[in-house]
Amino acid sequence: MRNVSSAYKQAVYQKGTYAMFARHFLPSALFKIIDVDARGTNEYAASSSAFFTDYAGLINDVLLYKNTWGMLEDFQFNLNGENCVLMGDDTYVKQALTYGWCAEELSDANGLCDITLQCTYPQSVTTIGRTLFFDNMDNGVPADFDICYYQKGVLIHTTEIRDNTSTIVTSKEGCSNFDRVIFHFYRTSIPYHRIRIIEDIPGIYLEYSGDDITSLVVNKSVDIFMADFVTGEMDLSVQNVTKQLDILNAAGFEKYLMRRQPLEVYLNLVFPNDTVEKVLVGSWRLATWKSDKGALEATFTIQDPSMQLSSHDYIKGVMPTSYASLYDYAVAVLDDAGIEDYEIDLALLNKYTKAPLPIGTHKELLRLIAQAGQCVILPRDNGSLTIKSISPLVYGQNKLTNSSFEALTGWTVSGAALSQEYIFFGTNSLKFGSGSCSAYQNFTSVAGRKYYVSMRVLTTQYLETLGSAYLNVGGVNVSPDIAAANVQVEQWTQFSAVITATDSTTAFRVNTDLSRACFYVDGMMVLDLTLLYGTGHEPDAAWCDANIRFFVSTMNIPRHDDPIPVDELDYSVLIDAPEVNLDDPVDAVLTKIYSFSTDTEISEVYKASCVVNGTEEFDIRFNYLVKDPTIVIETLDETGEVIADITSTVLINIEWYARAATVKIRTNNTIQIRVNGYKINENSTDYVVNSKVDPRLTADAESKTIDNKLITYNVMAEDVTSFAVYWYSRRYIYDFDWRQNPAIELLDTITVHDDFNNDNGVLLTDLDINYQNGILSGSAKGRY
Repeated sequence: MRNVSSAYKQAVYQKGTYAMFARHFLPSALFKIIDVDARGTNEYAASSSAFFTDYAGLINDVLLYKNTWGMLEDFQFNLNGENCVLMGDDTYVKQALTYGWCAEELSDANGLCDITLQCTYPQSVTTIGRTLFFDNMDNGVPADFDICYYQKGVLIHTTEIRDNTSTIVTSKEGCSNFDRVIFHFYRTSIPYHRIRIIEDIPGIYLEYSGDDITSLVVNKSVDIFMADFVTGEMDLSVQNVTKQLDILNAAGFEKYLMRRQPLEVYLNLVFPNDTVEKVLVGSWRLATWKSDKGALEATFTIQDPSMQLSSHDYIKGVMPTSYASLYDYAVAVLDDAGIEDYEIDLALLNKYTKAPLPIGTHKELLRLIAQAGQCVILPRDNGSLTIKSISPLVYGQNKLTNSSFEALTGWTVSGAALSQEYIFFGTNSLKFGSGSCSAYQNFTSVAGRKYYVSMRVLTTQYLETLGSAYLNVGGVNVSPDIAAANVQVEQWTQFSAVITATDSTTAFRVNTDLSRACFYVDGMMVLDLTLLYGTGHEPDAAWCDANIRFFVSTMNIPRHDDPIPVDELDYSVLIDAPEVNLDDPVDAVLTKIYSFSTDTEISEVYKASCVVNGTEEFDIRFNYLVKDPTIVIETLDETGEVIADITSTVLINIEWYARAATVKIRTNNTIQIRVNGYKINENSTDYVVNSKVDPRLTADAESKTIDNKLITYNVMAEDVTSFAVYWYSRRYIYDFDWRQNPAIELLDTITVHDDFNNDNGVLLTDLDINYQNGILSGSAKGRY
């Protein structure tokens, strides 16, 4: 949930102080009508620059500063310890402020100066105007200056600004196809003063608000299994009475709109005293827009930052020499996609793969990375992307040695021996003979901590008249008499308990006194619940039986407590009772584990012909993964026959990747390109975990397969599978309409009241916001 005030939390649902007032939301939308190709590709140079100038600050969207520095100029050395302060000596700190540009040269006694700032673009750009933000904490501003536009050194347009007194100057004089802008400053509003610009925007900002906006529909969703990666979307409709949006209106701004144009959309809660608290719905990018002929409305479709991830393929995956971090893979993909604002969960630093990134869109590769790392990708409302770990698993350790009896090391056995007749896990079980028999092992414990103890038992005969058998932990029988427990024949049955340790060492013991050798045990387990879940949060044995499957040494196991809900939706907020459905039961999850083998002989992995005229750079994609590739470039005659090998004379450069290469060639011929190397074969094995499904649902249960080529070893497969099994077991799907709270975010846990008085904590996976004719409502889905 976003950080909002306590007053907002009451007013959004008309509770407490605001119970008697009508709820009032007003939307607003800020269109940043700029040439998106111009933003960030430009280079600056000035005739005069102070040492703390940082040109990167001119394009970082920091539009306001809270203080300025005392400097040797008029009206600029009145230090007050708050807004006007001395600049520190740490050069790094000064530069890290990304202030923008400040001229070193001062204007004279009359405020006159001759200072220029030049902005150069690598290609021609077109803008609707220009917006300059001067230092808002400064006492003076540039009064007279020109904005001069050039194309290939020729002046094509000049905008004159005279007698300015504002810290924000917006020129609505557009200019087409320019590659250089020179700001020429002639006078400052006060004498002996420096020019300061903190933001230079190649365009204008246009705001719609209140009644200008007729509707807003927002759709956001996240797939916690990362089988899909959905782009969030907003549809914004605005009044178009003035025909600003009309392709035939030469004075309108539609001709300046571009895909990926930045837009900020807010829902603003208006309090009874007319103060406003703004909630950012999305600072996203324009995808499409339309204004039907004669229509009084224009509609914009705005998408979250993941829209940038589908335009091109990523081909730069390389075969790692050992293990590669999923964190590093995520950085490589995001950087290659041109995403600048992102956050990656540090959990991915400890997730590794032996596989190269396959060829695919940046969006698909990020999906694979997130799935393999038990994360989701969340496009944030501020325009950033977050790869967030949502693993509900904690690190568990079985405190017993040889808990599946691969050997007897660690056990002290009397009257029992390893057996392969019946096996619950691994290759052996332990079979008890007739008479008084036992098997025990001491484990290290902490007095006062709670421990989950468990074992599986199988008998080949009914035991009622054959004697007795017990699980004894710490000198206490923690199971009932197994011989009297009506255990089914030739079926593994679990016996478990939660005990509190009383010493630093505790004995885990099985005692039998049976007249026949028909008793087998396997799958022994001891878990420190206090260490795993915390004092006071230890689950009982029934919960452990249902949620923790047997493992030998270590494994990630489910958490016990869900996150604390951030909001509560009762029937004063819900429009109707939530619809609660059960997801289809899943009886097994199969995860593919990939491995690689290299051929011992060289083979051809790529062959194609093309016509090259001059110098060209292009990508080629191989049919297989390849090790130690080599390239041969040959000229072809008109019939397609090879004339000569010209590799050494035409190949300028080549960048090799695991399944592709970027080739730069200079020639004027029809050529054939061949790539040879050691082919790397992809192989896979299956790792399967069976879910605990109610026997009555078995007929309807389905199996799920996770096919992810970044999963390359057993531990990763175990974690990914455990993650999936946990969420598939959360089968309750809540679907509800409510009065909507735009401060709620995807993956928030909220308490949802229902007709059964369960009031469950629901993890939100889908959020829809609907603003129509002044009324805010919405719907949501979530999993419990």
